Amino acid sequence: MCAIFQNESRFLKEWIEYHQRVGVEHFWLYNNNSTDNYKEILQPYIQEGVVELIEWPSEKYKDDWFHYSFQIQIGAYNDALARARGVSKWLALIDLDEFIVPISNDKIQDVLENHFPHVSGLCVNWQCFGTSNVKEILPHESLLKKLTWKMY
Repeated sequence: MCAIFQNESRFLKEWIEYHQRVGVEHFWLYNNNSTDNYKEILQPYIQEGVVELIEWPSEKYKDDWFHYSFQIQIGAYNDALARARGVSKWLALIDLDEFIVPISNDKIQDVLENHFPHVSGLCVNWQCFGTSNVKEILPHESLLKKLTWKMY
């Protein structure tokens, strides 16, 4: 699994451990200019060999969203594709606020192998949960347990 992040250390542990439970075996995580404690959070996973941390800095631009979305993020995804080539049969490219939820099986690989064995690419339907009217998520609280109201 690949994701690029910036100052999202608070959610890294939950995101990684959730995806490990549904079968993700390895993560290529791209840090883009974070100033929080992401290294501290990721260190145990790096030591286990579960996470590869790739520093992916960028400069600020006038139209930063456009530059980030179409240059920085796409560049990281292309790098992850190159790293996964010949190493992994499947690669998910998602954000840290996205969670893949396998419906028909417990593990993502089982869904892919059972339903999409000959597919070279798959787009997963995105369901937006937004803020669920939650004003604050405390440090000890889970995103998955707090953000439960889906938009229509």
